[in-house]
Amino acid sequence: MTNPNQPNLSLEQWEAWLLDPATQALQAWAKGQRNELRDMWEGAHFEAPNVHETAMRNSAAIGACSVYQEIEALNFETVTGAQEDVSEH
Repeated sequence: MTNPNQPNLSLEQWEAWLLDPATQALQAWAKGQRNELRDMWEGAHFEAPNVHETAMRNSAAIGACSVYQEIEALNFETVTGAQEDVSEH
């Protein structure tokens, strides 16, 4: 059964989207944001006066990193739900 929430997108459209400068800018931005959060973590920017606030700050940063990583790792199968091996095309 097809998921109505997944786009009807061809592999060719996906590949064109990946080459689009706006897509490349989005992926570069996500990578930069993720690296910036890593640098902030290394610099102890998420520490707080108490352990609970520190945990909340770290959890928020981890969540943001996960979103940025998802943007960087987007692929045809994830977006469309396709089960085919795109390397054969």
